[in-house]
Amino acid sequence: MNDKQQYPYRIVSSASLSIMLEERNVRQFWFCNTNRRHRDFPTEKRLEGLMRRMNVAAAWPVEIEYPHMEEVEKGDFVLMWAKGKGIIGIGVADKNPFQILEAGASTQLWETGMKEEGESNGPQLEEWRIRISNWLFWDGNDPFAYKGQPRAFEAARLRDVEQFLRQVEDRLKRF
Repeated sequence: MNDKQQYPYRIVSSASLSIMLEERNVRQFWFCNTNRRHRDFPTEKRLEGLMRRMNVAAAWPVEIEYPHMEEVEKGDFVLMWAKGKGIIGIGVADKNPFQILEAGASTQLWETGMKEEGESNGPQLEEWRIRISNWLFWDGNDPFAYKGQPRAFEAARLRDVEQFLRQVEDRLKRF
């Protein structure tokens, strides 16, 4: 499967994204690290594809928990960051977005991906999720640049949001 097939989402409507940003009806921007560095998963991009397909942004607390994920509210933007790429996806948080799945739950992304790859033993970790109502952008070939390296899930700093918004405005001019 090539990147065009795996990442078919582009900005759905440049006008609607522009209006959302102008009206600033987004309370908060969050980063979700797509976990590309994990080699336990059968293929790097598989986890990203599952997040996109299942409309979730996920983190797996190993040594640290992410209680701030409970602060995500409907309408917040979730910026999907991939190591070595940048921001490959922009999602909008759904209503009641936060959920925790128990370790080994059959609906976990790790479990789903392992089964699809013919594997049976995924890591036994809780999965912390933010449900996404829709993806405004998803493209692994033309990501937004971001020089930092966010933790698994964290609030974006103001300067990062401003940098991101400038890139969005520049990209929207292309449409």
